[in-house]
Amino acid sequence: MIKTVVLDIDNTIYSFKECDIIAAKKIADYMKINFDMDEGVVLTALEDLKKIQKRRVGLDVGAIHSRVIRYQMLLEKYNLPIFPHTSIMTKIYWECMLDNMKLEKNLAECIDFLKKKNIKIGICTDMTALIQHEKIQKLGLSNKIDFMVSSEESGAEKPSKKMFDLVMYKAKVKPEECLFIGDSISKDVKGPIDYGMYALWYSKYTRDKEMNSTFFKDNKLEVVDYRSLIKGDCGLFESAIEIDKVLNNKDAIAKIINNKIECNEKHDKHMSKNIIFEIKKF
Repeated sequence: MIKTVVLDIDNTIYSFKECDIIAAKKIADYMKINFDMDEGVVLTALEDLKKIQKRRVGLDVGAIHSRVIRYQMLLEKYNLPIFPHTSIMTKIYWECMLDNMKLEKNLAECIDFLKKKNIKIGICTDMTALIQHEKIQKLGLSNKIDFMVSSEESGAEKPSKKMFDLVMYKAKVKPEECLFIGDSISKDVKGPIDYGMYALWYSKYTRDKEMNSTFFKDNKLEVVDYRSLIKGDCGLFESAIEIDKVLNNKDAIAKIINNKIECNEKHDKHMSKNIIFEIKKF
């Protein structure tokens, strides 16, 4: 039985994708006003610098997401003064992000339902810690979240065992007593499943990107609509309390995907490690 539900933040409890577009435009506006740079040039440069930043700091560290570093790199690229503009731009970006966030519909009610059933609610997120704390506060979830693990705190990004170990330590549960929900198949679904947790893929904002990814194709993953496995009068989070029973229903799952799957007896609770259970709304 599930004792803890762990949520990702970005593109899971709110649309990072939409807010990032708005906030990046603010940065382009700043560069236009202060340095007469075209919006397209700035936005293209930021995308290129994101890749350079990954190579510079590494792929498994919270600093990969640092806007301080990225905006400093942007200014350096064009031989522009980094002071005070780096810190100003960083504040502009994150303030715009916070101002435009909207909590996913029904999520607060779902969390309240789980809390009444004594289910712990945790956060596991790839990002620098401070801004993720500010997002939780801004979204009105401060009194609903029991613990948080960030990649900056753990010293590793999802799906690192090191990060999931810290989740288990804080939740004080076994992996099989934990349900993970997030938008990234590799980080929030396949990773947690391989660790021993249950997982649901929240596909609302990243479906096309994820299903066209090399990871998805190389792992020959099969997507199953989780809602097709639960009773019509049973809510998503109501069923999540006993998700082990739902995902152990081999007959129902096999019927849904036309008997294409082969059940691995060593991993009955996940049917097959190639099966991804999808939800599109809370």
